[in-house]
Amino acid sequence: MDKHAHIRTKIFTERPLTPWYNTAIMEAIQWRRKCERLYRRTGLTVHKDIYKEAGQRLNKMIAYAKLSYYNEKIMNGCADQKSLFSFLNKVCHKKKVVLPDQPGDKLVSSFNGFFI
Repeated sequence: MDKHAHIRTKIFTERPLTPWYNTAIMEAIQWRRKCERLYRRTGLTVHKDIYKEAGQRLNKMIAYAKLSYYNEKIMNGCADQKSLFSFLNKVCHKKKVVLPDQPGDKLVSSFNGFFI
């Protein structure tokens, strides 16, 4: 059997669901995919318009869900400035800047060499 139909392996990456993902968004995704299949099958401009509208509706739902999630997280979850800025840095994927580990004189001369 392997001679005629080779075994194929696929790798699937499991990612955790985003916190703003809910059942309404899931249903909107399913509806958009259904509209897309209908449009591709028929090719009618009416179905294309329905598909576009479903995509726009989904994008608005996702944007509102993200907005609500982050707004609630910032207002309720961050009691002090330290926790607020650490949350914002995590959301923006900012990493801490670490200066090179060199003696003071060598570090100063390397900065001077860069700017001169």
